[in-house]
Amino acid sequence: MASYAFCAQLAKHPDLGRWQVTVCGGEPRVAYDRVRLSDTFTGKTPQDLELASEAWYADHHIKLRTGTPIIHIDREKQIVLTASAEEIPYDQLILATGSNPWVPPIEGVDLPGVFVYRTMEDVEAIRAKGESSQSAIVLGGGLLGLEAARALQGLGVETHVLERASRLMARQLDELAAEVLLKEIEKLGIHVHLGVSTEAIRTCDQKLQIALEGEESLLADMVVISAGVRPNDQLAKEAGLEIGPRGGIAVDDLLRTSDPRIWGLGECVWHRETLYGLVGPCYRMAEVLAANLLAMGTGTRFSEAFQGASRATTLKLMGIDVATLGIPMEVSQGGGRYVYQEPGICRTIITEHDCVVSAVGVGPWPERDRLSLAIETGQVFVPNQFQHFEQEGLLWQPGTAVPVAEWPDEATICSCVGVSLCRIREQVLNGANLEKVSQTTGAGTVCGSCRPLLAELTGEGTGGFKIPGRKTLLVVSVLSFALLIAAVVVGPWPMSQSILDHRFTFEALWRDPLLRKITGGTVVGLAVIGLALSLRKRWGWLQFGTHGFWRGVHGFFGLATLIGFYFHTGLSLGHNLTLILGVIFLALNLVGAATGAVAAMEPVSTGRAGLTLRQWRPILTWLHIGLFVPLPLLVLFHAISVFYY
Repeated sequence: MASYAFCAQLAKHPDLGRWQVTVCGGEPRVAYDRVRLSDTFTGKTPQDLELASEAWYADHHIKLRTGTPIIHIDREKQIVLTASAEEIPYDQLILATGSNPWVPPIEGVDLPGVFVYRTMEDVEAIRAKGESSQSAIVLGGGLLGLEAARALQGLGVETHVLERASRLMARQLDELAAEVLLKEIEKLGIHVHLGVSTEAIRTCDQKLQIALEGEESLLADMVVISAGVRPNDQLAKEAGLEIGPRGGIAVDDLLRTSDPRIWGLGECVWHRETLYGLVGPCYRMAEVLAANLLAMGTGTRFSEAFQGASRATTLKLMGIDVATLGIPMEVSQGGGRYVYQEPGICRTIITEHDCVVSAVGVGPWPERDRLSLAIETGQVFVPNQFQHFEQEGLLWQPGTAVPVAEWPDEATICSCVGVSLCRIREQVLNGANLEKVSQTTGAGTVCGSCRPLLAELTGEGTGGFKIPGRKTLLVVSVLSFALLIAAVVVGPWPMSQSILDHRFTFEALWRDPLLRKITGGTVVGLAVIGLALSLRKRWGWLQFGTHGFWRGVHGFFGLATLIGFYFHTGLSLGHNLTLILGVIFLALNLVGAATGAVAAMEPVSTGRAGLTLRQWRPILTWLHIGLFVPLPLLVLFHAISVFYY
């Protein structure tokens, strides 16, 4: 995965042509997503997990050689030797050899029916054996071991997990979180044995017998070893490169090894006393290394340095949410420890100087992503937030602002053209600025209300954007609401019973047929103009004014139409089709006012409020349009009845 990430970074730059890039992989297939290996047990094919096709490498002029393991590095001659005795020269060599599964030194690990869980070939062999097995034992209660156990159970195999430590995922979870995870896993029907050591694996009556230290032996049809991984540094060690004290190829912040022409990348490296086994840090390394090698190719100075990366882990294990954020809990000095528990949920945070430095959770945690950002940025909390956490499991009060970057991928950023956050993120990751994002996706090119959000996502600030017509639209929308509410409260105009009544003269609007035709025609005319203005964003030839300006004018004409309707009817809606026409007209204006208010508030709303407004605006818009659809026909019938009957 690290090798592919590096190639993907290279492929983004036109300077790639300066390099002849050759990728040699020991496995007989292109790079694939190891994180999702267990998906192959539920119907996914190996092709579904591929990160790129062979054609992708060819299209970017990268020579891919699968099934070509490198067995020796000759640093003096600057060549590598393949398993088929082929010599390949290099100017710069990148070692992205990943890690190997650690197999405990016990008797029987090489018996038939004993597997490791690491590669696609391993998974295919485990699945083939599992389909004809009734029972299985997994050695290791870490992440990969639990994934293997769940996959085997999904095949209908009775599964036992043996973990030497006193809790599951001992390196990631504290005791409380591990206990909750254990209970949830046992609910799934998986048998977990903690604090047990395997002495040997032997054959017994066509089964495998697992001898346990101080415990009764267990029998199973197959055994899967998933007891952790170790950096695959053997090739570097044999070449005389410096190796870290706990294994791994020692690299500096440029990811350069002790040989200046050899570089390290991914799980195989030892950097600043740390081994990284997560995807995120490996991808960050790929960015740094690609930038520096491209700089080398153009003769410029190195521009990037790898200074470590977050080791936060958020995953769904057996359908159970598991999160570890910040520094490992055993590393933290810990000024405070706060815990929240309920059935199936455990959340723990560690604080130092009023900042959260570490967090562990099992079960759903709605603030997880926001908390991760708070840890990375060193956000300072107040004491009552920690008290609220212990009581409710939340640090923030419901409804408080959530940065747009934390919105769901499917959240709508631009309501006008229907652009989601996911599409914006893709452009930003490809290096696009605000204007490029707008040009490519169309976001922000109509009314402009989403431009503050685009600026936030592209890192170009969040202020300074004035949306033409926004205040006008808000004012007329509020006035329309007020007029509609007043109409409901006051009701129809009370008609006078005598010509001596002072209201009689004003009532000529409704008694005089000519005046009624004039007011009715005025209402229709205003409505037609308002309809035409609502189509402004579809008229590319109309250059005068902005869409925001014309949208404000559209709202003004909507208000004028509502006032004209009052003068035309006195809010006496009549009967039959006339009553239906009046009710639909008022509903149209009510929804229109709501749509206008939502559209006006979008540019100045952030957090959950902004997300909610963008979710509701397209709904209100289409409801507004839907209410308009029957009006022309109803108005036509109404006009015919007035003029001819």
